Amino acid sequence: MKKYVKPDGKAGKVQCCEWLDVMSDLGIIVVDKNGIIIFYNTTASVFDKVDKETAIGKHYTDLYCDKDGGCIKAVFDTGKPVYDMQNEWTSFYNQKFTSLDSAYPVWENGEIVSVVATTKYPSYVKSLFRKAIDSRQIMISENKENSNGTRYTFNNIIGEDLSLKVAVKQARKAASSLSPVLLEGETGTGKEIFAQSIHNASECSSKPFIAINCAAIPENLLEGMLFGTTKGAFTNAENSPGLFETAKGGTFFLDEINSMPLNLQAKLLRVIQEKKVRRIGSNVEHSIECRFISSTNKPPVECIKNNTLRDDLYYRLSVISIRIPPLRERIGDIRIFAEYFADKFAEVYLNKKVELSQTFLEALDIYNWPGNVRELEHMMESIVVMLEPGETITFDNLPIHIKHLYKEHSQQQMLNSIRSVNEMVNDCAEECLLKDTLLKTQREVILSALASNNWNISRSARAIGISRTNLQYRMKRMKIENPNKK
Repeated sequence: MKKYVKPDGKAGKVQCCEWLDVMSDLGIIVVDKNGIIIFYNTTASVFDKVDKETAIGKHYTDLYCDKDGGCIKAVFDTGKPVYDMQNEWTSFYNQKFTSLDSAYPVWENGEIVSVVATTKYPSYVKSLFRKAIDSRQIMISENKENSNGTRYTFNNIIGEDLSLKVAVKQARKAASSLSPVLLEGETGTGKEIFAQSIHNASECSSKPFIAINCAAIPENLLEGMLFGTTKGAFTNAENSPGLFETAKGGTFFLDEINSMPLNLQAKLLRVIQEKKVRRIGSNVEHSIECRFISSTNKPPVECIKNNTLRDDLYYRLSVISIRIPPLRERIGDIRIFAEYFADKFAEVYLNKKVELSQTFLEALDIYNWPGNVRELEHMMESIVVMLEPGETITFDNLPIHIKHLYKEHSQQQMLNSIRSVNEMVNDCAEECLLKDTLLKTQREVILSALASNNWNISRSARAIGISRTNLQYRMKRMKIENPNKK
């Protein structure tokens, strides 16, 4: 049975598949180019409480009293499909409904001859809302309602690579103590997600989580923000506690601490050692109580060597040290992230899932992702934003630099394959030459032994060191015959 809808000009009806009339979730109507209903399925009839005979032949605006004409009018106006448009409308019998409607044009000879519209009715919409509410409740529960200033827990860490699982296991263990933790990871690997997860799994999870990016704040502002100020210490200075004081039993996260000026690192070392802080312009010390988590975006040993991290501060902060692997070391996780971000952004921008082609995924695997997960996330958002509903993400959607890299990689693979074939041919030629040489040498040895022993088979075999039967077999194979026998 054919799976299309075809207008029939004579009868003003529609020839269609039986399944259109019995679909359980969707109401389906078809209107001709004048907006007259020519098909109306059972689901639509049941929910609208309108007989098919009453509906067919009426203009769709008579049946659905919607002021702006809804998605059907939008299709006639633009010629493009409409997906999941939320509508509030009044039925033929003055009942009010909310539904999710989609509509698709049917073209013939360059003009729209009919429009097929589908409706998801209140019961279906309610189930969607329920799912959305349930998802939100789960998110709130996992993130402790963000009351401590965090968004992430260990449940938000995505990936199956063994190196990542090792890092997560270490972080979970670190959460059970209040010792300082140093996270080593390149920009975009998720250091703050780890820091927040450790905080939320620790005994101080109900206390504040305060994060500061040491690379993002100028030196002249950073000291006042961290240590606090005293009125009169400098122009416009006021009595103000620093962020260290406001941590109040929580966690203080110093992101990319290797970007902090060395003179501030020296003052920070004293804060960590003494658990006391002195505001700028004051001699009074204030006690602080917080757990320190810090991070570097380069290996700490390299930072110390380059004089961007004090070694004494490093030893204080790295009681527990955790390395978060870059994305290029977790090849298997690249596809997991790509699919996760595709679903995440498709839900926001398209209200439906999208498919990813195999070539697209293969191209992601050969790129080294210098910006790590953050770079992949931003790329996927950019791609999904530009998609049309129902469109598959393919190789063509990739940024040009990744496409070029993939093509170069493919060409290199082809060259490598050609080289391998050539090497095999050469090896085969060398092997054949060697085999030829060995056969010739073998023949000469046998002929020499036979001649020396007057063609006596037994003595010749003993001289060569093989059995009489073996010698006879080789003589037959090489077509060696006694010239004295006629």
